[in-house]
Amino acid sequence: MNRSLGKIESNEFLSESYYWLNAYSERFDLSIIAEKLRGWKEMKPFQLTELIFLLHKYGPHSLLIEMAGDKKMYAAPGPRFKSGPEYGHQAEVVLFGLVDRKKIQPSPGVDTVFLQILRTLANAKAFQVNSFTFSPLSRFLEQYTEKGFPKKTETWAEFALLARILTGRWRKSEKKLLGNENSMDDYHKNEYKKSISLLNTWADSLEQEFDKKTKKKAKQKPKSKTVKKRRRK
Repeated sequence: MNRSLGKIESNEFLSESYYWLNAYSERFDLSIIAEKLRGWKEMKPFQLTELIFLLHKYGPHSLLIEMAGDKKMYAAPGPRFKSGPEYGHQAEVVLFGLVDRKKIQPSPGVDTVFLQILRTLANAKAFQVNSFTFSPLSRFLEQYTEKGFPKKTETWAEFALLARILTGRWRKSEKKLLGNENSMDDYHKNEYKKSISLLNTWADSLEQEFDKKTKKKAKQKPKSKTVKKRRRK
């Protein structure tokens, strides 16, 4: 099953190998799948989705950091399911894998991946919003933000800025999202509103905590001593 993963030729649905390995994680061979990912540029969206979801769900933190370093992979086109959701970027698929991890808390791997997800979604030229993305985002934020802040203080300002940009872009698209006959159902509308609220609250907390740390460091700096030259008599 591991060797069959990522070989689906369909442009409409995922393979049986994907569903089987997702159900029986003990049979998931990390080394085989990680090696397959090296050829992602030659893959179709559904093929890449199978690999990228499972690797972000089961991969160790070292692999998460390595994958998040490839911004082009996160920005690659996502799958478009027949009579179902359409994902503009693989970053949305990554989010689904991330929220399915056993532990969701600030850590080097999770922090790096989430930062790259936000960068991709906030800076995408062709801005697309999939209503199915809001549910995993709100579930992730509810768990992630309860456990503290990202490990690297120097990333807090960027995290907060990207959260503001992303919610701002969603707000601009709100009429399109909520106002027509093909808009979201009540469940996804609530998840949309929850995601915006959680992102803005988190951005506020990051900025406040960053200001506290900055002021604290400023107070702890030793005062420079002025050396007076003795006059010669």
